[in-house]
Amino acid sequence: MLEVIREGLMQGKSLHHICSEYKSFPYSERSIYRLISLGKCSPTLISIDLPKAVKYSMRKKHEEKVVFQIPYRSYADYLSLDETKRQWCIQMDSVEPRKGCTKVILTFLVVPWKLLLGFVIDKKDPMCVKQKLDELERALGFECFSSYFEDILTDRGVEFSKYLELERSAIYPRRQRTHIYYCDPRAPQQKGALEKYFLKVLLLII
Repeated sequence: MLEVIREGLMQGKSLHHICSEYKSFPYSERSIYRLISLGKCSPTLISIDLPKAVKYSMRKKHEEKVVFQIPYRSYADYLSLDETKRQWCIQMDSVEPRKGCTKVILTFLVVPWKLLLGFVIDKKDPMCVKQKLDELERALGFECFSSYFEDILTDRGVEFSKYLELERSAIYPRRQRTHIYYCDPRAPQQKGALEKYFLKVLLLII
């Protein structure tokens, strides 16, 4: 098989053409490409013998993000809330001002009022988000904060992953100041009001 392929390549044929002519090959065209690139056919054939193979770089393998567990805080749990609670649920997100900037803008939207709040934090880190929530709680007081920030809907960004820390009161550490719910993976439209409203405000600023 390798000698047939080498001879065909010397005649200017492509590997696809050769594999189409010889249906009796024990490997598919894709498998032959892979075997040659791994050096399994050397020294009979190497990648440089294949005109197309040297033009394409190897695809990078993307590391899968670890999805943190969120018991009783999924989007389905959010939908199980009564209509009034969903209506007044605060939508939360973080936005990078520009590429390469370590600081981010932590945003909150009170949907019925169309009130957008933005606070600069040092980086995308759960402790930075917690620190800002602590500041808001101390400024408003526990009762007021728990009333207006009773439920928060956000995405699964790493900065929001430590939900137990974010939900714990800074004033009364043994009490829960808010309930955080998470959108489904790759579904930012589930908090679409914040996405759309922030874009409108950004366009007005520009």
